[in-house]
Amino acid sequence: MAHAGAFLFCAEEYFVHKRIRDSPDDFTDLQLWLNSSSCTGALTEALTQNTSIQQVTLLIHESFGDTSTTTGTTSDLQRQNISNLFRVLGRLPQLQQLFLNTYRFPFVATLPIKAFSNLFEGAHQLIAFKLWRTDLYGCCQGDVDAWAHALAGTCVCLQEFRLIKCRLTEEHEEEAIRDDSGTFGTMDSILVALSTLPALQEVELSATKLSALGTLSSESLRQLLRGSRSLQSFSLMHFDLSEAAVISIAESLHVYHQQTGAPSIDTATQQNHRQSLPQRQRGSLKHVKLSGVGSTASMFRQPIRDAFRSALESNYLLETLFIFDEGNLRDEIRFYLKLNRLGRYQLLQQAPVITTQRGGRFQEWIEILVQVHDDLNCLFYFLHECPLLLSGG
Repeated sequence: MAHAGAFLFCAEEYFVHKRIRDSPDDFTDLQLWLNSSSCTGALTEALTQNTSIQQVTLLIHESFGDTSTTTGTTSDLQRQNISNLFRVLGRLPQLQQLFLNTYRFPFVATLPIKAFSNLFEGAHQLIAFKLWRTDLYGCCQGDVDAWAHALAGTCVCLQEFRLIKCRLTEEHEEEAIRDDSGTFGTMDSILVALSTLPALQEVELSATKLSALGTLSSESLRQLLRGSRSLQSFSLMHFDLSEAAVISIAESLHVYHQQTGAPSIDTATQQNHRQSLPQRQRGSLKHVKLSGVGSTASMFRQPIRDAFRSALESNYLLETLFIFDEGNLRDEIRFYLKLNRLGRYQLLQQAPVITTQRGGRFQEWIEILVQVHDDLNCLFYFLHECPLLLSGG
């Protein structure tokens, strides 16, 4: 019978390997500390036969995976051993959660990016992936695209994908990778791959500094935010987005509406009834955070403000919106998100029948009006959107 909570440490490596190898079904949770002396080959072999581990947490010392002090065959072998370990981790048949973090603050972990292509190629059951404070080295654009290809082809169960305080680097380099034109490389293929995952709910991409995770285009942002049918939360930090890219995010939050049929009441009231419902069922995106992404694009520019204002007016499901320069839209954000928290979507969806059913639905409207009686803006909004309330039902 499997027992949750296996706390296994590299200080006792022989015990770790022996325990996993001799009792392959004893553990569902595995926590490991990895450093430069870790025997990844033995650990990989021990994990090969495991069928019970569901969650893996790796605490990575800054010396693990760092090939800056090795050269030639030694460096290649170390990189290959790490890639093999990650390949086996991804193929654990019950693996659902994988968390990787640095061993200690403020140091960062160092891992070859190719290891993550190997990891995701077999991660059919993976639900949550979180990577903290890690330099992904040995990068070229092809390595990023290979990672994306593995994501799109395998991870049908993935719900949560987070890269937190990470950086793409060339080996032994201090700067983020650059493409053939000399500009920063791009994470576009990762976003496109994520847009295809049927269960994806949360995406967070956070770089150590501006553009350290490359660039993002308006097309890839639109494809993820518009194309994903299940995404609920999206967060970006330290990406130098263009104005077009920021506007694409705002436009992806916009919901287009069509007029609904009016209830069987007099013609004048029908003409006054302005309520509309979403034209199509888009993704259920409810939480958006943009932080430190405004170097190129400024919220002071009118096109960006207009795009977000339009999104706020039309999106009845959005619950939180944090943008890098929200001072210009603070009042609008507070106003429309308050309407959404009050249940704007549900209430307006019921508007056409409130006069014909004086029961629970009508009472819900009255209760909402009582809640906002001291907020003239909210009170006016609901009465303006549903003037049938003024008719006395």
